[in-house]
Order: sequence, then C-alpha cells, then structure tokens
Amino acid sequence: WTAAGGFIALATYIPLRRLIVAGTIKQNIASWILWTLLDIIAMGASILAKGNFILPAVYTLGSVAIVLSIWQSSNFLWTRFETATAMLVVICIMIWCITGNRTAIIASTAAVVVASIPQLRDAYRRPEDNSLLIACIFGVSSALSLVGGRDWSIPERLYPAVCMLINITFTTVVARKFFRNTAGGTPC
Repeated sequence: WTAAGGFIALATYIPLRRLIVAGTIKQNIASWILWTLLDIIAMGASILAKGNFILPAVYTLGSVAIVLSIWQSSNFLWTRFETATAMLVVICIMIWCITGNRTAIIASTAAVVVASIPQLRDAYRRPEDNSLLIACIFGVSSALSLVGGRDWSIPERLYPAVCMLINITFTTVVARKFFRNTAGGTPC
C-alpha cells in the first residue's frame, strides 16, 4: 500500500506541474519551498528511525519539481507571512539536531501543517486557481501510505495521517469553486 501511495503521489506531480506552467492553476511558492524542506526532514528522520519514508521521499522529489515550475512561471509572491512560516523550518532542523528522529518527525509534521497555511489561504480566496482532482489524488496517496504502515507508531503513521487530513482540508476548500455563484460569492 505504501508503494502504491507513493506511486500515485509521484504520478500526480506530472499534471500539477503542467497546470502550473500553463498558468491554469496558481500555487504558493512559499508553501512549496517549506513543504520541500520539511519533507526532507521527515524523510531523513523516517529513514533513520526505520519508519515509513516512501511518501515523504516522493513528496520531496515532487515538491522540488513544483517549486521549479512555480519559479519558471514567474507567478509568485513572498510576504512577511511566508517568512514567519519559514522560521518553523529552521526550528524543525534545530529540533532534529538536538532531540533525534522521533521528535523531528513530530516537529516537521506539525510544521507541514503550518507551512500549508499560505497555500490554504490562497486556495480559500481563489479556489478556481486550484485543481480539485489533484487535491483528491494527493489525499488518496496519503491514505494509501497510512494504510501501508507496518504498525501504529509515529515513524510509520503520523506523517501520512497528517498529510491525509491536510489534503482533505484542501479538497474541501477547493470544492467550494463548484458552489460559488457567478458574482464570486457563495450561494447562501
């Protein structure tokens, strides 16, 4: 299951990259840079803890491709909010160096949630700039990785469980684009 989740996640980055380069959807470069760095921490700590590392490894590779795609599109903005969020990455690296792998997995997973805020904020403001199908597929890949864990431990299940919840949140926010009226407001 873990390999299937990783393969699906990896395959999802291909259409996401194409949509970004084509300008069909917009993504927050700060979130993607932070996710890349945090995925590296989660992957490294998971490997060293002999845990479930496939999903963070795939997310690391895919995130690098997405950062390069956003950079290539020249359609990005970095504000104080993104800078404040980036400080969490530095804190996670320090936690990893000081406390070890298990705590690093917890800290980096928590920081992934915070790093999602800039992209989630953008998706809430403009759900039409995001792909519902891609959000759903990332959720499925995280769920498969969660199911594929060997046991119910932090190194095996925390990262995919949290990523699944993040993707459910994104899916819900992006799905709003189908319920908005032509004036841009919600129908209620």
